[in-house]
Amino acid sequence: MFNKLFSPIKIRGMELKNRIIFPAMGTKFAGNSRMVNDQLIQYHVERVKGGTGLSMVEVTSVHAKSAPRRYLAICDDKYIPGFRKLTDAIHEAGGKAGIQLWQGSLAVG
Repeated sequence: MFNKLFSPIKIRGMELKNRIIFPAMGTKFAGNSRMVNDQLIQYHVERVKGGTGLSMVEVTSVHAKSAPRRYLAICDDKYIPGFRKLTDAIHEAGGKAGIQLWQGSLAVG
């Protein structure tokens, strides 16, 4: 019944080691800085080591005014190094990284 769950799959040229996807969770590890930190990196690395093929990074705001407290933001270049470090760590652990982008819609005002 689950014979394909643990087999690799290729999606538009990207190969996942299996079909297990860890969905985006609201960890609030980013704190008030809204930046990737070691706690968040370790959180994702542990899930990949546990068998996740694709780890989705939590809600990440693309608009500064709508960024919820304690969640990630990527609305400025200052956030890029943290996301690079997170992505590299997930890759080194054998997984792939995805991200849940968030704009805020009506919250932007």
